[in-house]
Amino acid sequence: MERAESVERKPGDHAVTLLVVGSEAEDLFRLRSICGGTGWRLHEVPTLRAAVAHLEHNAIPVVLCQRHLPDGDWTALRDAAYRLREPPHLIVWSHHAANSLGAEVLNLGGHDVLAAPFRVVEVVYAVSAAVRKWRQQGSSAARLQQQVPAA
Repeated sequence: MERAESVERKPGDHAVTLLVVGSEAEDLFRLRSICGGTGWRLHEVPTLRAAVAHLEHNAIPVVLCQRHLPDGDWTALRDAAYRLREPPHLIVWSHHAANSLGAEVLNLGGHDVLAAPFRVVEVVYAVSAAVRKWRQQGSSAARLQQQVPAA
């Protein structure tokens, strides 16, 4: 098995909590194994409804979401996430991650697509890039708010 320790990570990427939305036990086990070597904390929920409830009360930079969920799919989660003040970056996974899914996810506002079974390098790269992008967007928004003159 590949180890996450062998993947170069950028400073600050480790101090985050990721939301994992899915119900496939083998996929969840593999994500736990991969992320355990990174310092990232995982919060796991099995359904779209539980994911939306969690996102409404927690600032989460990255969501890893199974393509199909028991009560919806990744696009419904994306729609709910877009209504948040600081929407997370969405990484979708599937056992059938064809090029068409990649195009769909990217065209509809997702961050990336992962094929299961997961490869350590791909997961670490996708999540690290999404965390950095989320932080940069937060920093940009804060700078813009500071530049707005008081009325």
